[in-house]
Amino acid sequence: MRAFILLCLLFVAAAQDPYAQYSYCGWGGQTYRAVGDWDWSPAGSTGVMRATNAQPCEYSVTIRGLNPNQSYKWKVTIGGTWEVNWGCYGRSGGDCYFTPDSTGSIYLKIVARDAYVLTASAPPAATSSTTKAAVTSSTTKAAVVAVTTSTTKAATVAASTSPVTSTNGKYVFAHYMMGFAYGSDYNFFVSAIKDAIQANIDAFAVNVGTDEWQPDRFDTFLSAARDNNFKLFLSFDMNHIKNDFWRLNNWINRFWNHPAYFRYNNRPYVSTFAGHDKSYDGAYGNDAWQKWKNEHGGKNLYFCPSFFGDLPNFINTYSSIDCLFNWDSWGKESSNNRDGLAITAARNKGKQFMSGVAPWFYCHLPIHDKNWFWPQGTDTGDDNLYPLRWKQAIDAGSNFVEIVTWNDYSESSYIAPLSYGTKTELNAESKPFVENLEHIGWLKMTAYYAKWFKTGDSSVTGRNRVYYSYRPHAKDQPRSDVNPPPQRFWNPNDCVAIHSISSYTGATVTVTVGGQTAGSRTISSSRESWCNDFSGKTGAVKVTVNYNGQITTSQGVDIQASGNIYIFNEYSGYIEY
Repeated sequence: MRAFILLCLLFVAAAQDPYAQYSYCGWGGQTYRAVGDWDWSPAGSTGVMRATNAQPCEYSVTIRGLNPNQSYKWKVTIGGTWEVNWGCYGRSGGDCYFTPDSTGSIYLKIVARDAYVLTASAPPAATSSTTKAAVTSSTTKAAVVAVTTSTTKAATVAASTSPVTSTNGKYVFAHYMMGFAYGSDYNFFVSAIKDAIQANIDAFAVNVGTDEWQPDRFDTFLSAARDNNFKLFLSFDMNHIKNDFWRLNNWINRFWNHPAYFRYNNRPYVSTFAGHDKSYDGAYGNDAWQKWKNEHGGKNLYFCPSFFGDLPNFINTYSSIDCLFNWDSWGKESSNNRDGLAITAARNKGKQFMSGVAPWFYCHLPIHDKNWFWPQGTDTGDDNLYPLRWKQAIDAGSNFVEIVTWNDYSESSYIAPLSYGTKTELNAESKPFVENLEHIGWLKMTAYYAKWFKTGDSSVTGRNRVYYSYRPHAKDQPRSDVNPPPQRFWNPNDCVAIHSISSYTGATVTVTVGGQTAGSRTISSSRESWCNDFSGKTGAVKVTVNYNGQITTSQGVDIQASGNIYIFNEYSGYIEY
């Protein structure tokens, strides 16, 4: 009887919170409800979403009896009130839109973590098990979930606890700005780590400086990494540390031997931002770095700094380095030519090379003398900068890739969800050109290219995806900004950039802006990039994929007709079909 009571208690808990084992699933136990034109109230009688268990935090519902020819708006409420609601770009964001299939049905889904992505597609084909689940009580459904075999569950968990393993000795890192982590705790770091693992990232290169609170926070970060089979390593920000080598010693002496510290060939990996002869405030010649390495000879450090300037010359003149990192990741100057020359020089010296990869760069902070739109177009990439740069790193034969960055919101180079910004003291000065501009599409795209880089396998597995990105206003639109327009190192296109990664062809992708078609194209290969001109158009941006009559739609932020700040940051989303 006691065992039976315990089983019942576990059973009830599962019914109340199906994802209790995942601390990063928000609002566990609350009711998720899709509301829209058919039932525009947070506590309506339809639209209750159920856990799919297809992936952690995923809820879905099928709505039927709609008009197949009508466009509907929808969003998701949590807890039966408008207090917590999610739209197409963040909490309390704008409505999403969809058109039902030919039977008047739609399958609505939310992944209740990170950016809380909402998607709409045709309902999956009915099976005896899914039909039965639809007509049973929540208690019965929980029982169905409870009898899932432990083998299946274990496989699911295992798949999310480590990145794709390298088969060629190559690794992928992401640059993590510790300066944004003052308000972060263990659970917050766990969430970031889990997202990085899903993106096939092997370690965070943690940018550290002179703040006295940072070592203790890094210690917490390492604990979270250790508990989740992940790694971190130190990346010294020499712009702040300057020539205070004693600070470097304090960091290394405290953390070099931690079990979660990343090692390459059993050597503790160390990087920098800057730190060469002509650096901002330092005089870090080869002799200074060699002396520092010698002081830590017993630790056998692997040193891969980021120097700015003539990369082959640094490789030839700095015998102290084991590897060189090219931070520059934004267009013509970071093309294969630049990396290729450095890689040749490195190999001639028995050294290695790390390429920087970044999705974007925009900083509108004149108060700090930083007001730039940095990306530079290339003949083969232009607005699809992120996949272009990944392909360059793959083709060049780099030993490592570092994504620049995971969470530097102030420079628009982040791939972390913006929900992290609420806990990392997102700078109020950068908020106007960052708010609502998710980069979730670039985060999700990372998994494919990181796997390709580490394994040499470019095949497409899993769901097909269309990624899209765009700026929220035309490049030459006048803005009532108290600050001057940014210096532009590239004259970009006014377009919605599309990058598709598909295991099969034939899907048609259509982009509309303010209800007007900006472009339509049928996918004919596994990877394609193109741009859809939005010149003269403003309003809601919708991207629709039609594959064999199954229509899936996603919507990002509106393209603005006017505004009071220059925003050359981008919104990046994606569609699965």
